[in-house]
Amino acid sequence: MPATTFTTSQQFSRLIGPPAVAAAMNLRTRVRSIAAAIAAFNFNTGMIQTLAACCAAGVVLYLVGALT
Repeated sequence: MPATTFTTSQQFSRLIGPPAVAAAMNLRTRVRSIAAAIAAFNFNTGMIQTLAACCAAGVVLYLVGALT
């Protein structure tokens, strides 16, 4: 029997509620994730180059108003 101060994962998940995956994962996020995966695995680019390209794409999209 666990101590009274111990919180199980089931109890914790009931406290915080279900994750808001649908709100966090929109179409633009999916497209960028797929593009990063293709760049990393298909074109054999390094992780640093892939992260830098994703960062640059995010900044450009933010500056042109596509992201809020």
